[in-house]
Amino acid sequence: MITSQKPGITVRSKTGWTRTEGRHIGWWTGYMEHQGNVYFFCTRIMMPLGRNTDGFGKARKLITAEVLKALYGVEI
Repeated sequence: MITSQKPGITVRSKTGWTRTEGRHIGWWTGYMEHQGNVYFFCTRIMMPLGRNTDGFGKARKLITAEVLKALYGVEI
């Protein structure tokens, strides 16, 4: 599914979050189309159960966006 679209940039992706083995595991996976190229990404983050999860859900996308910006100079 398209999760972000700007002129020249389309992102198709899916997030997920589970709790297992004493920790939260969150991910964001998908691909970005930019200037005729396709860039795949998958980010997984973990945090112990019992800790405050404020910001955990957003962190999956923020981390990925910063990496894509550093690598390709694009803001998604």
